[in-house]
Amino acid sequence: MPNFTAEELIAICLNVFEKLNIPAAEAEIVTRSMVDANRVGHDSHGVIHLAKYVRELEAGLIQPNTPIETLHESAPIAVLDGNWGFGPVIATLAVELAIAKAKQTDISSVAVSRCNEVGRLGGYACLAADAEMIGLLMANDHGGGTCVVPHGGVEGRLSTNPIACAVPIERQDPIVLDMSTSTVASGKIRVKRHQDAALPHGWLIDLRGLCYQFFHLHRSAL
Repeated sequence: MPNFTAEELIAICLNVFEKLNIPAAEAEIVTRSMVDANRVGHDSHGVIHLAKYVRELEAGLIQPNTPIETLHESAPIAVLDGNWGFGPVIATLAVELAIAKAKQTDISSVAVSRCNEVGRLGGYACLAADAEMIGLLMANDHGGGTCVVPHGGVEGRLSTNPIACAVPIERQDPIVLDMSTSTVASGKIRVKRHQDAALPHGWLIDLRGLCYQFFHLHRSAL
């Protein structure tokens, strides 16, 4: 598998987005979201998503350069409509707004609807920690992406419903929790596929609900 520096990955992603006429400011946010995930060891949320972004842009599922509307707002609260723009762009704005509000009211809450996938949730929680605040984020996939099988079941019924929290520590890195209700992120299965590697026990189940001990994914499998 080829290795790239962060700078090379940034240049590749920005070049792709430029060819698709994506505004530079949005391309920068989305690119940083992916590359930062690679940098901290979560390749499942890194530049592996670039091809997915391209497909969704071509299919009209992502609406670049679309306005983010405020549906409701008070001093500590806001409800935003992302209008199906880039998830990282919407999430970054929402967190920055929550930080600005919390500076004035000590605690804030910002909700977002019609938002595409935001990538690694923990990265946004760290924005709050960098501002010397506790950040708590949750996503529900709009009720879609029902790939998580309830305990004892054989079919997906739940979304991954990720949760992330970051707590700043003076003169130290923040404490970060970044998790979901699934055993593993689906992106980590895609990473294993690209590596032609076996999956650990418990990552997938068969039609009987039994975990695979080892399972090699062919490139046509996902």
